[in-house]
Amino acid sequence: MQSTLPLKEGDEVVIGISEKVFLGLTGLIYFVPLCALFLFAIVGQYLTEQFNLNNELLTIVLALIGFAGCYQFIKKLIESFFEVQKINPVILKKI
Repeated sequence: MQSTLPLKEGDEVVIGISEKVFLGLTGLIYFVPLCALFLFAIVGQYLTEQFNLNNELLTIVLALIGFAGCYQFIKKLIESFFEVQKINPVILKKI
């Protein structure tokens, strides 16, 4: 990361990223796992009704599996495809 500010190691700085990147990553990190949670909960509820189960355990377990699986998938996706150069953080000021 390049800066025109006189910085040395250990300085505290404020960094910023573009609004488009921020909203995209926020949606990816929060909205997609939430959708997966609801989708898997719906599938769990459907299976509960199909097998005439009297409890919501299958729905809860599938919802948590969907949420955790999607979260891990997104974590790997971000690690693999989003490099610092693509996010392009900028040093705004020195604290």
